[in-house]
Amino acid sequence: MTGSDVSEFQGGIVRLSADAPLVRLTIENPPMNAMTPEVLVGLWEAALQAGSYRTMRVLLIRGGKEGRFFCPGADLDRLQGRKTVDSQVNLSTDPRPFDLPAMLGELSAVTVAGLNGSAAGAGFGLAMACDLRFASSAARLNSAFLDVGVAGDLGLAWSLTNKLGPARAADIMYRPRKITAEQAQAIGLVSEVFDDAVFDDELETAVQALAAAKPAAIRGMKDNLGKATALSRRAYLRHETGRHMIMTSPEVLADPNYEGDVL
Repeated sequence: MTGSDVSEFQGGIVRLSADAPLVRLTIENPPMNAMTPEVLVGLWEAALQAGSYRTMRVLLIRGGKEGRFFCPGADLDRLQGRKTVDSQVNLSTDPRPFDLPAMLGELSAVTVAGLNGSAAGAGFGLAMACDLRFASSAARLNSAFLDVGVAGDLGLAWSLTNKLGPARAADIMYRPRKITAEQAQAIGLVSEVFDDAVFDDELETAVQALAAAKPAAIRGMKDNLGKATALSRRAYLRHETGRHMIMTSPEVLADPNYEGDVL
């Protein structure tokens, strides 16, 4: 991505397009797109900016093409002290970037993780924070946290528990191993797997289809899905019905680009 429609964060290791309705957030940290403190802060800053894009319907998060992975988790050499980096980022004094998964969940747009390569640890957490995941056939997923002696971050345990259930979450967290893209699809970790040779084209088709949806419908559906886990059935039905009555009025139905607030 180049040009005036792209914002760069933390020296360009995170980039955000402003091409609504489809906005692209890309990790550009070759050779692996590792989750460094700078990348996390950049993602948080980009998510803050994306939240101001009123016409955004889809936010696509993926690893840059110069890196081999979507995000393999932390830079272990740096994390374990084998490599030192001069950095102005200090997450111990400002841990707000760890709220990134909640921020993504609170966006009115559909968030999509394009797993152009493997995701582990914090990278897996980032992918699971999204509403949908599309994976390359070459991608592998791994919780990985126990292998490096930590309990986890970026909400992976929460996302797995809430999206797949406690038993599946426990198995993935307690037994770190490489889960193939096909295995991930079979257990509901990813929505669809595309052959690696055509991944970029297939991913583009999928996100463009989402971006073509009616703005109010996409926002309302995301809110419905969020409320489904937060409200009792009867309270949810009252909420859903109120929206449905507005959205099925003749003037709203007749406007494919209706932008009214129907939450």
